[in-house]
Order: sequence, then C-alpha cells, then structure tokens
Amino acid sequence: MVLEKENQQNTTNNNIYEIPPIELLNAPQKNKSNIHEISDNAATIQKGLYNFGVNAKITNVSIGPVFTTYEIELAEGTRISTIEKLKNDIAYLLGAESLDIIKIPSKSLVGIQVKNKERQNVCLREMLDSDEFESNKSNLIVAIGKEANGKIKLLDLKESSNILISGSTGSGKTMLLSSIICSILYKAHPNEVKLIIIDTKNGAESNFFMNIPHLLIPPVTNIMKACAVLKWIMTDLQNRYNVIVKKNCSNINEYNQRTEITEKLPDIVVIIDEFEELCESEFKAEIEELMFNITRNAEKVGIHFIVATTKPESKIISGRAKSNFLTRIAFKASLVIDSQLTINSPDAKYLLGNGDMLLKEKWSEKCIRCQATSVSDDEINKIVDFINLANADLINNNNINNNLLDIKENINIKPIEDSYDEEDPLLKEVIEYVIESGEVSISNIQRKTKVGYARAGRIIDQMEEKGIISPYRGSKPREVLISKKQWNEINNKNDDEINTIIDNEKIEINKSNENINQNDKSNIIEDSEIVKEKQNPVIKILLWIFLFPVMLILFILKNNNLSNWKKAIIIIAIVWITVLIF
Repeated sequence: MVLEKENQQNTTNNNIYEIPPIELLNAPQKNKSNIHEISDNAATIQKGLYNFGVNAKITNVSIGPVFTTYEIELAEGTRISTIEKLKNDIAYLLGAESLDIIKIPSKSLVGIQVKNKERQNVCLREMLDSDEFESNKSNLIVAIGKEANGKIKLLDLKESSNILISGSTGSGKTMLLSSIICSILYKAHPNEVKLIIIDTKNGAESNFFMNIPHLLIPPVTNIMKACAVLKWIMTDLQNRYNVIVKKNCSNINEYNQRTEITEKLPDIVVIIDEFEELCESEFKAEIEELMFNITRNAEKVGIHFIVATTKPESKIISGRAKSNFLTRIAFKASLVIDSQLTINSPDAKYLLGNGDMLLKEKWSEKCIRCQATSVSDDEINKIVDFINLANADLINNNNINNNLLDIKENINIKPIEDSYDEEDPLLKEVIEYVIESGEVSISNIQRKTKVGYARAGRIIDQMEEKGIISPYRGSKPREVLISKKQWNEINNKNDDEINTIIDNEKIEINKSNENINQNDKSNIIEDSEIVKEKQNPVIKILLWIFLFPVMLILFILKNNNLSNWKKAIIIIAIVWITVLIF
C-alpha cells in the first residue's frame, strides 16, 4: 500500500535534515538606481501636474527591480481619469517611452510606473534570506519574486489550490519552477514534503534535481511513464482520503495535528513542465480525465499541482480541469487569447518578458505585477551537491526505488482479460471504428467498446501487428495505415465467414416462407400468373414483328393519294406507339 510506504518514511524523523547554507547562492546585486535621477523625475512629475491643472502631490517613491512607482495623492474632487488622460504628456516630460497609471491597492493613491533604465534581477538568496520567508512557519512557502514596488512576494502552496503557469518560450516559466523547488529544499524536511517532477519535453532542467531526498521518484521524462505516475497519484489520493476519513478529519492538516497520530502524511508537490507535451500525445483524453479528478480533491489530502504550459488553450487543458487551478501566473504571452485564457485579461501580451509576470492569487480578481525570482544552474548544482553529501543517510533511507519499481510494474502490466495469442472478439469492430474516425487512442476505444484499459491496449497492439495502425511514436498520435476500401478487400477474403453468413440468411428466409398462409400464397401465385400473361414479352414480339409491318404496308398501299409527308407522320406515330407498348 502506498500510504504504508510513506508512513514508513515518516518514522525516520530522527534523521536530521541539514539545510543548505544561504552562502551557496549568489549575493543580490546592488541597486543601480540613481537617487538623484529619481528625485528629479519626481519633481518633474509634480511640476507637470501643476502646469496641467491637476491638484495632486507625490507622497512616496517605491523602487522596484523593473519599475519605479511614484505614489500620488489626489486632491479631493480630482478624478483618476484626469491623470490617465495625461499619460502621454507625463511620459514626454520624463523622456520615457511609456508609463503606466495604476491604482495602488489598500491605499487611496494613484501610482505612476516608470520603467527603470537598467533591470535588476531578483536573486533567490535575497528572497530566502528575508524576514518574511524565515518567519513563515509553513513548510510549503515558496519565493515568487518582487512586486513592481519592490515588495517581496511569497506564496504558500497549501493555500493556493494548484497553480497554473503560462507564457511563451523563454519568458521565465522554467526559472520560476526551479526557484520554487529550491525554496522547498531550504524550508521543508524530506519526510514532510515529497516532490514529483514531470518534464517530458527534454528533461534537462529537471535532471539538476536528481537523487535529492525530497524526490518521491526520479524526474519523469517519458510520456507513458508520466501517465502511469498520474494513475499512481490518483490511487494515492484515494488511499489518503480513506485514512483521513477514518480519523474523522476533513483534511490533511487536521489529520497531522492529531496528537495520537505518530506517522504523519507528507505533502506531495507535483510539478509538470511543458504540459502540452502530455496533452498532445495519444494519452490526451486519459490524462485530461486524471488531471480533473485529481486536482479537484488534491488540496484536502496534501497533493499540490504546479503546471506550466506555453499553450493554455482548451485543447491542451480543458476548462473543467482549469477550474481547479485557482492561482494563475502569466508570463509574457505571444497571443492575447493566451493571456485571456490564463488570467481573464489581455495584459500578459504587453509584458516585457525575462521574468516579468502577472500573478492572480486564489479568489482574487486583480493581478499583481511581479519580477520572477531567478536562480542559475550553477547555484542549483551547489545546492543539490551539498544536500547529497550532507544528507546521505536520508537519501539511503528513502524508498525512492520501491516507488519507482511500482510505477514500472504498472506500466508493464499485461492484459489479463484474454490471452494475447487469441484475437480479440471486438478487434474487427474497433478496426472499422478506427478507419472511419481516423483517431487511434486507448481512451477512444474504451468509450466505444466499454472495455478496460488493459484490453483496449491489447487491441491496439493487435492492430499494430496486423499493420492497421502505425507503431508508437512518442508524443505524436498513431496513424491509420489502411483505407476503408483496403479493409473491405482484406475482410472479403475470408470465404468461410461469408458462406456461413449467406447460409444463415437462406435458412432464415426459408423459415419465414414456410410460415406464410396457404391462401395468401395461392393468391400471390395467381396474381403472378396473370401478370405474366399480360406482360409476356414473347407474345408482344411475335405480334409486332409479323402483324404490325404487314398492316403498315397495306395501309400505305391502299392510300396512294396521301402525300409523302403525311405517310411519314403516320409511320412515326405507329413506331412511337410501338415503343411505348414494349
């Protein structure tokens, strides 16, 4: 049982987890902002507003990694739209390409955001070394970045109800995922939080975290194995739920806080990068169903999903599955529709890229603009190397190999409903369905035939052996290799089956004829004989071949007074009547 393995791991709490020293991370850069330039800009804005007839004053200046925000207090009776109309005029006075007018939350102030001449990276060390991070008691608190005003932004995965991250390639998604993992390594004991990392595109970034004690299984880079992992998570979710309910608890936090419970359930964080690779495979329908069923109940049992994708459209992640991801992060989007699908706003299309993002927290209607935390490959290597050396006992005691073995066994399960040597009775029906639809997937066959997963997989194998469909091609769907005409020709070669069908039809016809009433049968025979007498073609042929030409000749000879054109009309009329009678 999966839970027993997890509980066994928790009994090793005597093992001390040594957190990596903060000195392994790069020190934050010094603020390159020019204080004199910022004060000059503040004076220019103040003077400009006065010249434009706006009664307002600058109360504070917040310097962020990308923007400097000038906080303005408007006089009573002054509308925000008054400043919004002056947006281009203020930008001209400051010599800036553009600027933004924002409402500052929790304050009755308006902010003028001006882009800094030099962007400042948000280092992970600065985030983890902050009082906000160190004082937070949650073992799933992670560093997200800095807000536009320079305020540190953290996120508690226990309260986020799954996170969906979208953005174009190179916008900063993978960097943020790495920062989240490093935050967990600095905050949580391996027996308290377990990680599952799925990256089926290339797996280069996920391999940095190989063999760390927090991993429940090694990073998953195979699509088929990723599907098996999701099934494993679904089973684990159900087992966790049963254990929690037996103790009359409503969620994992309440369960772990019980004093009589010595074996705590660890939280599981599932990180999926490039989610579109999974959903564009032949397992799309099955993965979509698993994601929906898992994510809607995962938070209660301590399973937290973080999914990143470049394609947030419904073809990749359906609307019902997306509804379970209540926290959204949007990096720079290549299309307005991608931004709209993620955060219900087109604003992500106009972000600057390189970590510039919009965060929409759970139940929040507004987005917070942040610069994402960055961590280099060299820093990750230092962290992982230290953990592997300093926590070797934890790594050796981890049941990572047993869990991996279970998943491999799930993948290699052979169908047990029928023997592989025998042809499945539903094979021909499935072949006809596949040829007509042009789609080949286990989920489609299951919906069509109402069979189990194993049997559907076996039918696909048999179709592949017969050359009906192409072999497995990774993320690409299988192709149907024959047409309907070719299949009919192959099917018609089986003469025994055809003769059997014909004989059965003849037997049914004979049985039905024997049941016909004798009176009705005689009436049918009489009517058919009458019809035959009336429509005997031999009599017609003899009559018209011999009699009609003779009569025609006699008629013409007796009426020599008729002109030639009248004779022609009569002959044509008789021929026409003859044709109609025949």
